[in-house]
Amino acid sequence: MIAAYAKAGFGKLHLDASMPCADDRLPLTTETIAERAARLCAAAEAAGINHEFKPVYVIGSEVPAPGGAVEELDQIEVTTTESVGGTLSVHQNAFRERELSSAWDRVVGIVVQPGVEFGDETVIDFIPDKASDLAGFIAQQAHMVYEAHSTDYQTAKSLDALVEKHFGILK
Repeated sequence: MIAAYAKAGFGKLHLDASMPCADDRLPLTTETIAERAARLCAAAEAAGINHEFKPVYVIGSEVPAPGGAVEELDQIEVTTTESVGGTLSVHQNAFRERELSSAWDRVVGIVVQPGVEFGDETVIDFIPDKASDLAGFIAQQAHMVYEAHSTDYQTAKSLDALVEKHFGILK
């Protein structure tokens, strides 16, 4: 599927390989997720070789369930900078092992949890102070922003604050 997207000329591809296969031991390790993401990237790179523009990539697996949470919502934990740093390091090594350094240069985002979510009857609003460490961390990464999911029902003020904190891709 990722090869078909690249061949069709999609410009941004999310390389999320965090869903387990039937024979996987759970939980999947970060190394397994990163190696699979690199394998997906290799397939996309090979399929899109004739395109003038190469795709950019988003990595990371902190993606909530589609349509919002189904469980009771109280507070959502914000991704730690240690988790982000580990994800970046392991993914970069996996890309390097597959000789995908030029593709790594086009990794423009990482999915993290900024502390927002929604459910059938609840919306957890963005609290900028809780994401200050994340904002400082990603600002040190060249050409990279965060991708935040479940931002559907955030206020205009919260959306502005997310962008100010380097959550450049809102979904």
